[in-house]
Amino acid sequence: MNTEFINKTLNDLIQNLNQFKKKKFQSNLIKAADKAKSLGIKTISITGNNGGKLKKKTHMNINIDSNDTARIQECHLYIIHLLIELIEIENIND
Repeated sequence: MNTEFINKTLNDLIQNLNQFKKKKFQSNLIKAADKAKSLGIKTISITGNNGGKLKKKTHMNINIDSNDTARIQECHLYIIHLLIELIEIENIND
């Protein structure tokens, strides 16, 4: 077996495993959103790309319309920090 073939096979395997983990994680988020909705809990999702199924399952969605994973993650971090700051300000004012 040549090295190029082994590297390609390993890369394909890793890519498939990552896709499987990603789909399982997304499936769990969708199940959590459905459960929350059944309990009357309002939900917010922060998504990327086109928002996927989760975008439609939550009461509010903040979507980063990009295919660049790094850019999406940077925006998600900023949004999460902003939301936390808003919650802290609200708690201080109460």
